Amino acid sequence: MPAPINIQVEGRDLKKQYAIAQELKRIVSEVPGAVDVRIQEMLDYPILNIQSDRTKMLYQGVTQETAAKNVMSATNSSVNFDPAFWLDDVMGNHYFVGVTYREDKITRRNLQDVSLRGGARGDQSVLLQDVARFKEETAPVEIAHLNLARIFNLYANVSGRDVGSVAADIQKKLSAWGKPVTSATIKVPSWAVPNPDKPGEMLSGFTVRMRGEVSSMQESFSSLAYGLLLAIVLIYLIMVAQFRSFVDPFIILFAVPLGLIGVLVLLWATGTTLNVQSFMGVIFTVGIDVSNSVLLVEFANRLRRERGLSVAEAAHEAAVVRLRPILMTSLAAVIGLLPMALRGGEANTPLARAVIGGLVASTLLTRFAVPCLYVMLKRDQAEPQTESA
Repeated sequence: MPAPINIQVEGRDLKKQYAIAQELKRIVSEVPGAVDVRIQEMLDYPILNIQSDRTKMLYQGVTQETAAKNVMSATNSSVNFDPAFWLDDVMGNHYFVGVTYREDKITRRNLQDVSLRGGARGDQSVLLQDVARFKEETAPVEIAHLNLARIFNLYANVSGRDVGSVAADIQKKLSAWGKPVTSATIKVPSWAVPNPDKPGEMLSGFTVRMRGEVSSMQESFSSLAYGLLLAIVLIYLIMVAQFRSFVDPFIILFAVPLGLIGVLVLLWATGTTLNVQSFMGVIFTVGIDVSNSVLLVEFANRLRRERGLSVAEAAHEAAVVRLRPILMTSLAAVIGLLPMALRGGEANTPLARAVIGGLVASTLLTRFAVPCLYVMLKRDQAEPQTESA
């Protein structure tokens, strides 16, 4: 795609589609951040429309085939329908041989004077202007198709804002202008086109769809959100089997939303958008945050089981003892990702910043939140007996 935002107008009437595309151009141009709004398929290419008069051609004894071949010979070449060759005996090369007009001689006047063979026996000369009408019009420079349907493409670049927010504003304006259309097979945002002659009615056979980078980005976010949810569920189920408890994995996963706070804060502070790369960083952060929380919960359970400490004492001692290894692990990861967060390029910088923000927030917040939640959820449990030697 030549631009991140692409709006397609689908229909069966080129002139109506072009009028709809012009209205969309006006709507999109009013959105802050949308620049270089343009229609790819223009209807301003000058053409000379030659319309044959079948009645006159019948009286003059001229056929449609004769007229078409003579016009093609004048403007292009007779090689297209009657190829002939000349063989160079010396070099062994062969060349096409045909008749045509010189490029500077292809004018409306000369085309009108193209001679056609007519009459009952084909021995008379008839001028093209005697059996055809000439009219100067405009036509599309190019015609694009999608799934066999003719479309007009409206492209827009983005400046000063992120693509997601600009696309969201465009979708709001389109929803106020047209009627949103939902489909189980087409997952891109679509709108029915309002009829300018009859307010409140929709034009049949015309549809506006938003595609391009925006559509791909929305599909990627949906896939990543599903992947994040699936990762959390799988982690929880694995820990349920390992800890033989439904409460301990819940306490451990409580670090995940705390890490998300750091991700959002750091992305906002650095002016980084929530994109596919930063979303991948969120998924990476989940695994690291969970591993740090596992150290606290598992060590607290061990203290209660082996030394018979109370819930509050075990949570406090686990937070103190495990503070150093958790800080060392998080600090090493942050320092390792710092160069990438500063000069990692457009693809790697959002990922590194998301991971750093999640690690810093989870390291600082979960050291207090996880022990407190551990005490709150386990204070009613009976104290385990100390194992005998």
